[in-house]
Amino acid sequence: MILKLYARYDLIGYAGVEEVEIVVIEHALERMAERGATFKEIQQVIEAGQAVNAKIGRKAKEMVFDYDDTWLGKRYAQKKVKVVFVEESDRIVATDVYAFMVPGGRTCEYFMIRPMMSCILSLRILLKK
Repeated sequence: MILKLYARYDLIGYAGVEEVEIVVIEHALERMAERGATFKEIQQVIEAGQAVNAKIGRKAKEMVFDYDDTWLGKRYAQKKVKVVFVEESDRIVATDVYAFMVPGGRTCEYFMIRPMMSCILSLRILLKK
């Protein structure tokens, strides 16, 4: 299954096009369900999110949303959604989606360490013991 969304061209940079098709591949759809991201959030991130580093040949953007809801039994104040995508000539293909929940009393700036970096830090702490 592939989902198709549409984004406003003026926020993305596709001159002369009224709408740009956003295709969300099956892998990204599965990650959305696992991680708690919504279709509307993906569209907003691609339209207006902040560009972040991605693998060669891919682009990524992220955005922080006020969440103030419960996810997997815990209450969270904010949610940061990151979308990894490829820009093609006539469409954008979302290949992966990440969602980072931020507990109340914290802000997303507190959680700016990427997941891989936090794994490395955890491993270093374990090795020092």
